[in-house]
Amino acid sequence: MFIFLIIVITLVAVIGGFWFFGRKPAIHRQLTPAKLEKLLSVLLKQGYDGGALFVRGQGDLPFLQVMKYARRGRAGLQLDFPRADWAQSYLPGVEAALRRYQPLATRGWTHSSNDLEFITVDFETDTRQAAACVTELAETVLMIPLVESGRAEFMRVSAAPNARIEI
Repeated sequence: MFIFLIIVITLVAVIGGFWFFGRKPAIHRQLTPAKLEKLLSVLLKQGYDGGALFVRGQGDLPFLQVMKYARRGRAGLQLDFPRADWAQSYLPGVEAALRRYQPLATRGWTHSSNDLEFITVDFETDTRQAAACVTELAETVLMIPLVESGRAEFMRVSAAPNARIEI
């Protein structure tokens, strides 16, 4: 009876661990520009509308968000940087860096449903330009050393490598 109880507890712990850890997104590290470009390509091909790649350092803030959109028969990538309290000190550097990506990327302020403003850069399907922009913003403005301590994770992206969602 005692062995049966140990087996049941072990099975519950293993199943609970798989359930808990299996639901967390993979964290990608050592973010070189080439690796970022590959991750952005995965987002573009396998991401759902509104799917995103978050790039951050060791903590939760600051971060960069690249989101996939799919509307009117076309899909693309856009970078959204919030005009939030934590981001105020970064905004001048972000806006200066983004001016270098004109006229290739359209940019401007957009509003979200929670009255938060975002500076938005639309890269369409240019993953190379998006990766270059994310690298520059992370390393020179947000001071995140991407190769040493940067991390990226997906949200709303299919795990199936052959998925081609809304392209």
